[in-house]
Amino acid sequence: MGIRATLHGFRARPAWISKGIDTRIVRKRYQSTAPGFTSGPLDPIARFLMSVPETVGLTSFVPYPYTVSIVLMTILLRGGISVPMTLWQRKRTERLSQVVVPEWNVWKKQIPALILRREAPKGMPPTPQQQSQIQRQIHRALSEKWKHLVSVHNCSPWWTTGMSLLVNIPLFVLVTMALRHAALMPDSPLVNELLAWWSPDATLAAQVAVSKQLLIEKGMDPGSIQQLTTIGGPTLSGRDTTQIMPIVVGSLNMMNVELSQWTRLRRVQNEEALGFANQSEQSSDVIDQHTEPLRERIIGNVLRAGAVVSIPIASSVPSVLLVYWTTSALVTMAQNSYFAWLETRK
Repeated sequence: MGIRATLHGFRARPAWISKGIDTRIVRKRYQSTAPGFTSGPLDPIARFLMSVPETVGLTSFVPYPYTVSIVLMTILLRGGISVPMTLWQRKRTERLSQVVVPEWNVWKKQIPALILRREAPKGMPPTPQQQSQIQRQIHRALSEKWKHLVSVHNCSPWWTTGMSLLVNIPLFVLVTMALRHAALMPDSPLVNELLAWWSPDATLAAQVAVSKQLLIEKGMDPGSIQQLTTIGGPTLSGRDTTQIMPIVVGSLNMMNVELSQWTRLRRVQNEEALGFANQSEQSSDVIDQHTEPLRERIIGNVLRAGAVVSIPIASSVPSVLLVYWTTSALVTMAQNSYFAWLETRK
């Protein structure tokens, strides 16, 4: 892009100077948000999030105030809600594996023996019908004992997992939708903030620097110079044309999956070394321990596939979401790394 500026009267302006033009028009080719916009219940939340940088004064001294604001907001939300919930979940899981499971293993041997001694006919083998009835009684007694144990020790695995999902997933979805709403607002301030990880072409930047120096030497007002020499580029309201953050998001998600899987396997090894068996329950059915590895492998592969799919998804959303998703993934990685470190100390 050529730049022609004359020192005498500024009769010719550089092609990139946009005097009197809305910056949203200058950066139009970088924007890719949905064409339609309707306000709704998310509008107050979105406007509140967009008012935070100006309210706390970030716009006065931070180069990328909205990016910094979203990063800090994510850390506060995860640190104040998600991390305590994860610690609560981990404590209940440890109570299940270290208290309930050992006691359950004892009852798992005693209950069938007691029922067989009570119900089996004396002096003759049970008939197929009697054997089926005895097995149903054993199964029912084991299920009742399991429910009793997890209730007494307050560590039901389904309630532990369910509460974590009920807190973390709605929070993540709400913030994601609110930020997307903020990016689509007609008066969104995100349209004026360039991506912190984007940089202009070196040749264009050099031409702009030369023209800026000429304007300074001519004595133009510094504020006007800054306005005229601002280079348009991809903003937080549009897609990330650099494709940097979508790849970062996918990579962080994959690393978090692998860290979680490694921590789980290490915890199982530690429990086996301490003599704890790995048993679980689904509804009223006690799952055989040999089906557990297959189930865990399936879950792990599904999560890995999700990490890969997150890359094209991240490529099609406003970049403000990438700031939130990346920060959230980094917090998760720090959390998973800490738990992995704890497992190595056991």
